[in-house]
Amino acid sequence: DDADAKLIAESITPFEDVPRNLWLQFDTMETYKAKWQQAENVLFEHPGSSRVMVYLRQEKAVKHVRQDEAVRISDELMEALKIQLGEENVKVTWEVLKKVQR
Repeated sequence: DDADAKLIAESITPFEDVPRNLWLQFDTMETYKAKWQQAENVLFEHPGSSRVMVYLRQEKAVKHVRQDEAVRISDELMEALKIQLGEENVKVTWEVLKKVQR
């Protein structure tokens, strides 16, 4: 119709507050073992609240990095990791927000 659109919401969460996960992909367990220490050093320089997840492609395995190694996702962090691991091996995903029961 010609009516203006309306949005009704109980609450609004800014994008900056939506939890995110940083995914690092390695081809194999051997590649992970060879490159993890360097990647971990970069992660250590960017402490924050975003979880780090590791995916091993050949093994089809996922590892959740300890919560105390969570990071602050920034352009600087992403660029450093992409240089080390390759652009195709570094991704950020948004977590699904759960409806808060009131």
